[in-house]
Amino acid sequence: MITIRMHEEVNEANFTYLLLAKQMIQQDMAAAMFCLGISEETAELMSKLSPAQLLKLPEELCGYSID
Repeated sequence: MITIRMHEEVNEANFTYLLLAKQMIQQDMAAAMFCLGISEETAELMSKLSPAQLLKLPEELCGYSID
């Protein structure tokens, strides 16, 4: 069972990773796509997401929530 603290730590790690990925995409999309193993469509989508949307993304993809 995932504790609330573990859930918070996983969310923080995911958010940090997504912020870094977005920064990489904004700096050099081709290199970021290669390093991250993502498609151009995914890179373009990620570059348009707000920080609030990035924060919700892992929860939406994984389908779990503590709320």
